[in-house]
Amino acid sequence: MKKLFIFILIGSLLSSCLIKNDSRFSGMEKNDFFKNISDNNFEYIYEFKGHSDNWAGNYIVYKLEGEEDHNSVLLIKYIGERPEPTGSIEYGYFSETENGHGNHPYHPTDEGVLNLGSSVSNGLQTDKDTLVNIEVTWDGQSESFKLST
Repeated sequence: MKKLFIFILIGSLLSSCLIKNDSRFSGMEKNDFFKNISDNNFEYIYEFKGHSDNWAGNYIVYKLEGEEDHNSVLLIKYIGERPEPTGSIEYGYFSETENGHGNHPYHPTDEGVLNLGSSVSNGLQTDKDTLVNIEVTWDGQSESFKLST
């Protein structure tokens, strides 16, 4: 009986660690972003995910069936220690075919996600094997990290 209790205790501790790791992307996965679109409506959808000590990011590139253009959206989430950022953040994203930068007020969703914007293009798209580099500057601090599929 004692061994069973220890086994259950270790199992629940391990599962809570796994859930915590997954939570850094909660609220910004493709299923969160596309709540009202069936997977059958996509010609393709790529998620480029990554994180640093303080930020997690998801760059989603997708094309809907029957559309000529592909779309992309950049979502980031502060996962660092408290306090959260104040004021605005500066960001940049860079890949072989797409890049952008900007300044965005720090007003996250209830899940902590910032939607840094989306784009529509019929030009070159980010290939699913490409790395997307992210740079974030906030409150006098700066971090860079890579996103991949």
